[in-house]
Amino acid sequence: MFWSSIPYHACELYIGRYKIASIFTSDKRKYENLMSKMDIPFEEKIKTVWDNISLETPGRRSSISIAGKAIYDIVEELKVHGLYFAERREQ
Repeated sequence: MFWSSIPYHACELYIGRYKIASIFTSDKRKYENLMSKMDIPFEEKIKTVWDNISLETPGRRSSISIAGKAIYDIVEELKVHGLYFAERREQ
């Protein structure tokens, strides 16, 4: 997990994709000690996988099966534990 600060008149904490915590505050110093105690480093500019995907570098995806099971099989098996399948998006 990493954290970043965005100037803001009040204070809000948002945990987003990839466990990135964004703190919207006018004074990031208030949170530096707390985040340091939890070993969460501060990054001025956080880079995620989406920063590497573009028309020039579109990325790739592939389906992987292990022991004859793909991700869709696992979703079906985990229904008994409360997991449900909402939707599959095809391009």
